[in-house]
Amino acid sequence: MILISHYDNRYLPAYFSESFFYEEAWIYVEFFLVLSGFVIGLNYNEINTIKSFSIYLKKRFARLYPLLFFTVALFFMIDILSNIFFEKYINTPESIPSIMLRTIDSLLFMNSTPLISNSLGMNEPSWSISVEMICYVLFGIITLFCKRRLKIALYIVIIVLAAIFRYYKLNGYFIGYNLMFLRGLISFGLGYILYEVSKWNIVLNKSFEYIVPVLVILPMYLVHNAKGFITEVVILNASFFLTILILLKTDGFLTWLLNTKTLQYLGKLSYSIYLNHLLLLLIISRAAALFFDINEPNIVHIPILVVAGLFIVLFSNYTYKYVEVKAGNQLKKLLLKA
Repeated sequence: MILISHYDNRYLPAYFSESFFYEEAWIYVEFFLVLSGFVIGLNYNEINTIKSFSIYLKKRFARLYPLLFFTVALFFMIDILSNIFFEKYINTPESIPSIMLRTIDSLLFMNSTPLISNSLGMNEPSWSISVEMICYVLFGIITLFCKRRLKIALYIVIIVLAAIFRYYKLNGYFIGYNLMFLRGLISFGLGYILYEVSKWNIVLNKSFEYIVPVLVILPMYLVHNAKGFITEVVILNASFFLTILILLKTDGFLTWLLNTKTLQYLGKLSYSIYLNHLLLLLIISRAAALFFDINEPNIVHIPILVVAGLFIVLFSNYTYKYVEVKAGNQLKKLLLKA
Protein backbone atom coordinates (compact mmCIF):
# COMPACT_ATOMS: atom_id res chain seq x y z
CA MET A 1 0.00 0.00 0.00
CA ILE A 2 2.78 2.43 0.93
CA LEU A 3 4.51 1.47 -2.32
CA ILE A 4 1.46 2.59 -4.32
CA SER A 5 1.43 6.04 -2.70
CA HIS A 6 4.99 6.80 -3.86
CA TYR A 7 4.39 6.29 -7.58
CA ASP A 8 4.74 9.73 -9.20
CA ASN A 9 1.20 11.18 -9.18
CA ARG A 10 1.99 13.37 -12.21
CA TYR A 11 1.61 10.29 -14.38
CA LEU A 12 -1.50 8.73 -12.82
CA PRO A 13 -5.12 9.45 -13.79
CA ALA A 14 -6.83 11.86 -11.37
CA TYR A 15 -9.48 9.31 -10.38
CA PHE A 16 -6.62 7.15 -9.05
CA SER A 17 -4.12 9.71 -7.72
CA GLU A 18 -6.82 11.71 -5.91
CA SER A 19 -8.51 8.67 -4.36
CA PHE A 20 -8.24 7.86 -0.65
CA PHE A 21 -6.71 4.53 -1.67
CA TYR A 22 -3.69 6.38 -3.12
CA GLU A 23 -3.44 9.56 -1.04
CA GLU A 24 -3.81 7.97 2.40
CA ALA A 25 -1.78 4.79 1.93
CA TRP A 26 0.84 6.39 4.22
CA ILE A 27 -1.27 5.35 7.22
CA TYR A 28 0.10 1.81 7.03
CA VAL A 29 3.38 3.04 8.48
CA GLU A 30 1.42 3.23 11.74
CA PHE A 31 0.26 -0.35 11.26
CA PHE A 32 3.82 -1.61 11.03
CA LEU A 33 4.89 0.49 14.03
CA VAL A 34 2.10 -1.02 16.15
CA LEU A 35 3.13 -4.47 14.90
CA SER A 36 6.78 -3.69 15.67
CA GLY A 37 5.95 -2.71 19.26
CA PHE A 38 4.09 -5.99 19.69
CA VAL A 39 6.89 -8.11 18.18
CA ILE A 40 9.63 -6.44 20.23
CA GLY A 41 7.59 -6.90 23.40
CA LEU A 42 7.08 -10.56 22.52
CA ASN A 43 10.75 -11.31 21.78
CA TYR A 44 12.74 -8.99 24.03
CA ASN A 45 10.79 -8.68 27.26
CA GLU A 46 13.60 -10.07 29.45
CA ILE A 47 16.28 -7.37 29.41
CA ASN A 48 17.50 -7.31 33.01
CA THR A 49 21.24 -6.59 32.84
CA ILE A 50 23.45 -4.04 31.10
CA LYS A 51 24.98 -6.90 29.11
CA SER A 52 21.60 -8.16 27.85
CA PHE A 53 20.65 -4.56 27.00
CA SER A 54 23.87 -4.18 25.00
CA ILE A 55 23.31 -7.48 23.15
CA TYR A 56 19.72 -6.50 22.37
CA LEU A 57 20.75 -3.13 20.88
CA LYS A 58 23.57 -4.69 18.86
CA LYS A 59 21.17 -7.24 17.37
CA ARG A 60 18.59 -4.59 16.48
CA PHE A 61 21.28 -2.32 14.97
CA ALA A 62 22.65 -5.21 12.89
CA ARG A 63 19.12 -5.98 11.72
CA LEU A 64 18.41 -2.44 10.51
CA TYR A 65 21.68 -0.86 9.47
CA PRO A 66 23.05 -2.83 6.47
CA LEU A 67 19.97 -2.22 4.31
CA LEU A 68 19.61 1.35 5.57
CA PHE A 69 23.23 2.07 4.63
CA PHE A 70 22.85 0.34 1.24
CA THR A 71 19.74 2.27 0.17
CA VAL A 72 20.93 5.62 1.55
CA ALA A 73 24.25 5.14 -0.29
CA LEU A 74 22.39 4.45 -3.56
CA PHE A 75 20.27 7.58 -3.13
CA PHE A 76 23.36 9.59 -2.22
CA MET A 77 25.27 8.54 -5.34
CA ILE A 78 22.32 9.20 -7.64
CA ASP A 79 21.62 12.59 -6.05
CA ILE A 80 25.28 13.63 -6.31
CA LEU A 81 25.58 12.53 -9.95
CA SER A 82 22.25 14.12 -10.88
CA ASN A 83 23.09 17.47 -9.31
CA ILE A 84 26.59 17.58 -10.83
CA PHE A 85 25.99 16.26 -14.35
CA PHE A 86 22.26 16.65 -14.99
CA GLU A 87 21.39 19.80 -13.06
CA LYS A 88 19.37 21.31 -15.91
CA TYR A 89 16.98 18.31 -15.84
CA ILE A 90 16.24 18.68 -12.11
CA ASN A 91 13.29 20.81 -11.02
CA THR A 92 14.93 21.87 -7.74
CA PRO A 93 18.73 21.40 -7.79
CA GLU A 94 20.31 20.81 -4.39
CA SER A 95 23.71 21.82 -3.05
CA ILE A 96 26.28 19.18 -2.13
CA PRO A 97 26.33 20.26 1.58
CA SER A 98 22.54 19.85 1.71
CA ILE A 99 22.79 16.35 0.21
CA MET A 100 25.52 15.48 2.72
CA LEU A 101 23.40 16.74 5.62
CA ARG A 102 20.40 14.65 4.59
CA THR A 103 22.64 11.60 4.23
CA ILE A 104 24.16 12.02 7.68
CA ASP A 105 20.68 12.61 9.11
CA SER A 106 19.52 9.22 7.83
CA LEU A 107 22.68 7.28 8.68
CA LEU A 108 22.56 8.49 12.30
CA PHE A 109 18.88 7.51 12.68
CA MET A 110 17.97 11.14 13.31
CA ASN A 111 15.74 11.90 10.32
CA SER A 112 12.51 11.60 12.30
CA THR A 113 13.70 14.38 14.63
CA PRO A 114 14.73 18.03 14.20
CA LEU A 115 18.16 17.44 15.82
CA ILE A 116 20.23 17.56 12.61
CA SER A 117 17.81 18.88 10.00
CA ASN A 118 14.09 19.22 9.39
CA SER A 119 14.10 17.04 6.28
CA LEU A 120 13.09 13.39 6.14
CA GLY A 121 16.66 12.55 5.23
CA MET A 122 18.07 10.60 2.30
CA ASN A 123 15.62 7.93 1.07
CA GLU A 124 12.64 9.59 2.75
CA PRO A 125 10.80 6.43 3.90
CA SER A 126 13.82 5.78 6.15
CA TRP A 127 12.39 8.30 8.65
CA SER A 128 10.36 5.42 10.09
CA ILE A 129 13.56 3.38 10.54
CA SER A 130 14.84 6.30 12.62
CA VAL A 131 11.64 5.99 14.66
CA GLU A 132 12.18 2.24 15.04
CA MET A 133 15.70 2.71 16.42
CA ILE A 134 14.59 5.42 18.84
CA CYS A 135 11.77 3.15 20.06
CA TYR A 136 14.16 0.19 20.40
CA VAL A 137 16.50 2.20 22.63
CA LEU A 138 13.60 3.52 24.70
CA PHE A 139 12.10 0.03 25.05
CA GLY A 140 15.44 -1.40 26.16
CA ILE A 141 15.97 1.28 28.81
CA ILE A 142 12.43 0.94 30.18
CA THR A 143 12.65 -2.87 30.24
CA LEU A 144 16.05 -2.79 31.94
CA PHE A 145 15.00 -0.52 34.80
CA CYS A 146 11.25 -1.09 35.22
CA LYS A 147 9.06 -3.92 36.42
CA ARG A 148 6.05 -4.95 34.35
CA ARG A 149 3.40 -2.70 35.94
CA LEU A 150 5.63 0.37 35.93
CA LYS A 151 6.61 -0.42 32.35
CA ILE A 152 2.96 -0.47 31.25
CA ALA A 153 2.29 2.77 33.14
CA LEU A 154 5.31 4.47 31.53
CA TYR A 155 4.20 3.46 28.06
CA ILE A 156 0.73 4.85 28.72
CA VAL A 157 2.32 8.14 29.85
CA ILE A 158 4.58 8.20 26.75
CA ILE A 159 1.60 7.55 24.45
CA VAL A 160 -0.45 10.32 26.10
CA LEU A 161 2.40 12.88 26.04
CA ALA A 162 3.31 12.07 22.42
CA ALA A 163 -0.38 12.31 21.47
CA ILE A 164 -0.64 15.76 23.10
CA PHE A 165 2.36 17.04 21.13
CA ARG A 166 0.98 15.42 17.98
CA TYR A 167 -2.34 17.18 18.57
CA TYR A 168 -0.63 20.57 18.69
CA LYS A 169 1.52 19.69 15.68
CA LEU A 170 -1.60 18.82 13.65
CA ASN A 171 -3.21 22.07 14.74
CA GLY A 172 -0.47 24.31 13.39
CA TYR A 173 2.04 24.48 16.22
CA PHE A 174 5.71 23.49 15.78
CA ILE A 175 5.55 24.48 12.10
CA GLY A 176 8.79 23.65 10.32
CA TYR A 177 9.90 21.08 12.89
CA ASN A 178 10.30 17.43 11.94
CA LEU A 179 8.46 15.61 14.75
CA MET A 180 7.73 12.35 12.93
CA PHE A 181 9.13 10.40 15.89
CA LEU A 182 5.93 11.28 17.77
CA ARG A 183 4.00 9.00 15.41
CA GLY A 184 6.36 6.20 16.33
CA LEU A 185 6.16 6.72 20.08
CA ILE A 186 2.36 6.51 19.93
CA SER A 187 2.10 3.49 17.63
CA PHE A 188 5.08 1.52 18.97
CA GLY A 189 3.93 2.16 22.54
CA LEU A 190 0.46 0.97 21.65
CA GLY A 191 2.07 -2.13 20.13
CA TYR A 192 3.68 -2.93 23.47
CA ILE A 193 0.33 -2.48 25.24
CA LEU A 194 -1.10 -4.85 22.62
CA TYR A 195 1.53 -7.42 23.61
CA GLU A 196 0.39 -7.21 27.24
CA VAL A 197 -3.29 -7.47 26.25
CA SER A 198 -2.53 -10.45 23.97
CA LYS A 199 -1.49 -12.45 27.05
CA TRP A 200 -5.05 -12.35 28.36
CA ASN A 201 -6.71 -15.74 28.09
CA ILE A 202 -9.36 -14.84 25.53
CA VAL A 203 -10.38 -16.48 22.26
CA LEU A 204 -12.53 -14.71 19.68
CA ASN A 205 -14.96 -16.35 17.31
CA LYS A 206 -13.54 -16.54 13.77
CA SER A 207 -16.45 -14.38 12.55
CA PHE A 208 -14.62 -11.40 14.08
CA GLU A 209 -12.24 -11.63 11.12
CA TYR A 210 -14.99 -10.15 8.93
CA ILE A 211 -14.37 -6.87 10.76
CA VAL A 212 -10.68 -6.78 9.79
CA PRO A 213 -11.08 -5.46 6.19
CA VAL A 214 -13.25 -2.64 7.56
CA LEU A 215 -10.68 -1.81 10.27
CA VAL A 216 -7.91 -1.77 7.67
CA ILE A 217 -9.63 0.24 4.91
CA LEU A 218 -12.04 2.54 6.77
CA PRO A 219 -9.26 4.67 8.39
CA MET A 220 -8.00 5.62 4.91
CA TYR A 221 -11.43 6.87 3.93
CA LEU A 222 -11.95 8.75 7.21
CA VAL A 223 -8.52 10.42 7.10
CA HIS A 224 -9.11 11.39 3.47
CA ASN A 225 -12.40 13.11 4.27
CA ALA A 226 -11.67 14.54 7.72
CA LYS A 227 -8.00 15.05 8.51
CA GLY A 228 -7.21 15.81 12.13
CA PHE A 229 -6.20 14.38 15.48
CA ILE A 230 -9.22 12.09 15.91
CA THR A 231 -8.84 10.38 12.54
CA GLU A 232 -5.04 10.52 12.10
CA VAL A 233 -4.12 9.48 15.63
CA VAL A 234 -7.02 8.03 17.62
CA ILE A 235 -9.07 6.11 15.03
CA LEU A 236 -6.00 5.11 13.01
CA ASN A 237 -4.08 3.54 15.89
CA ALA A 238 -7.17 2.04 17.53
CA SER A 239 -8.12 0.35 14.24
CA PHE A 240 -4.71 -1.22 13.79
CA PHE A 241 -4.57 -2.24 17.47
CA LEU A 242 -7.89 -4.07 17.08
CA THR A 243 -6.91 -5.57 13.72
CA ILE A 244 -3.79 -7.25 15.11
CA LEU A 245 -5.57 -8.32 18.30
CA ILE A 246 -8.38 -9.99 16.32
CA LEU A 247 -5.88 -11.83 14.11
CA LEU A 248 -4.01 -13.01 17.21
CA LYS A 249 -7.15 -14.30 18.90
CA THR A 250 -8.98 -15.94 15.97
CA ASP A 251 -8.31 -18.92 13.76
CA GLY A 252 -10.25 -18.21 10.58
CA PHE A 253 -9.56 -17.71 6.89
CA LEU A 254 -7.48 -14.52 7.26
CA THR A 255 -5.29 -16.16 9.89
CA TRP A 256 -4.76 -19.11 7.53
CA LEU A 257 -4.05 -16.77 4.61
CA LEU A 258 -1.43 -14.81 6.55
CA ASN A 259 0.33 -18.07 7.42
CA THR A 260 0.66 -19.25 3.80
CA LYS A 261 4.22 -19.60 2.51
CA THR A 262 3.80 -16.82 -0.06
CA LEU A 263 2.64 -14.18 2.42
CA GLN A 264 5.15 -15.35 5.03
CA TYR A 265 7.94 -14.88 2.49
CA LEU A 266 6.63 -11.46 1.45
CA GLY A 267 6.64 -10.61 5.14
CA LYS A 268 10.34 -11.48 5.28
CA LEU A 269 10.95 -9.20 2.29
CA SER A 270 8.87 -6.33 3.71
CA TYR A 271 11.83 -4.35 5.10
CA SER A 272 13.67 -4.58 1.77
CA ILE A 273 10.53 -3.71 -0.18
CA TYR A 274 9.97 -0.70 2.06
CA LEU A 275 13.46 0.78 1.73
CA ASN A 276 13.94 -0.16 -1.94
CA HIS A 277 10.62 0.96 -3.36
CA LEU A 278 10.99 4.75 -3.56
CA LEU A 279 14.18 4.79 -5.63
CA LEU A 280 12.97 2.04 -7.96
CA LEU A 281 9.59 3.72 -8.44
CA LEU A 282 11.26 7.03 -9.28
CA ILE A 283 13.48 5.35 -11.87
CA ILE A 284 10.77 3.13 -13.38
CA SER A 285 8.05 5.81 -13.57
CA ARG A 286 10.34 8.34 -15.25
CA ALA A 287 11.87 5.76 -17.58
CA ALA A 288 8.38 4.63 -18.61
CA ALA A 289 7.29 8.23 -19.19
CA LEU A 290 10.29 8.79 -21.49
CA PHE A 291 10.00 5.43 -23.28
CA PHE A 292 6.27 5.73 -23.99
CA ASP A 293 6.49 9.53 -24.38
CA ILE A 294 3.75 10.00 -21.77
CA ASN A 295 4.52 12.94 -19.51
CA GLU A 296 0.97 13.52 -18.35
CA PRO A 297 -1.64 11.46 -16.47
CA ASN A 298 -2.44 8.30 -18.40
CA ILE A 299 -4.05 4.97 -17.55
CA VAL A 300 -1.05 3.12 -19.01
CA HIS A 301 0.88 3.99 -15.84
CA ILE A 302 -1.37 1.75 -13.73
CA PRO A 303 -0.11 -1.51 -15.33
CA ILE A 304 3.39 0.01 -15.21
CA LEU A 305 2.88 0.44 -11.46
CA VAL A 306 1.95 -3.26 -11.21
CA VAL A 307 5.07 -4.29 -13.16
CA ALA A 308 7.16 -1.96 -11.00
CA GLY A 309 5.77 -3.64 -7.89
CA LEU A 310 6.77 -7.07 -9.20
CA PHE A 311 10.27 -5.81 -10.04
CA ILE A 312 10.63 -4.29 -6.56
CA VAL A 313 9.73 -7.66 -5.00
CA LEU A 314 12.30 -9.40 -7.24
CA PHE A 315 15.01 -6.84 -6.41
CA SER A 316 14.12 -7.05 -2.71
CA ASN A 317 14.58 -10.82 -2.80
CA TYR A 318 18.28 -10.19 -3.49
CA THR A 319 18.75 -7.36 -1.01
CA TYR A 320 17.09 -9.55 1.62
CA LYS A 321 19.50 -12.43 0.97
CA TYR A 322 22.72 -10.50 0.49
CA VAL A 323 22.27 -7.25 2.43
CA GLU A 324 19.80 -7.98 5.22
CA VAL A 325 20.81 -11.56 5.99
CA LYS A 326 24.40 -12.02 4.80
CA ALA A 327 25.75 -8.55 5.63
CA GLY A 328 23.52 -8.35 8.71
CA ASN A 329 24.89 -11.62 10.11
CA GLN A 330 28.46 -10.49 9.51
CA LEU A 331 27.81 -7.19 11.26
CA LYS A 332 26.09 -8.97 14.17
CA LYS A 333 29.09 -11.28 14.63
CA LEU A 334 31.46 -8.30 14.68
CA LEU A 335 29.34 -6.37 17.16
CA LEU A 336 28.78 -9.31 19.51
CA LYS A 337 32.53 -10.00 19.60
CA ALA A 338 33.26 -6.42 20.65
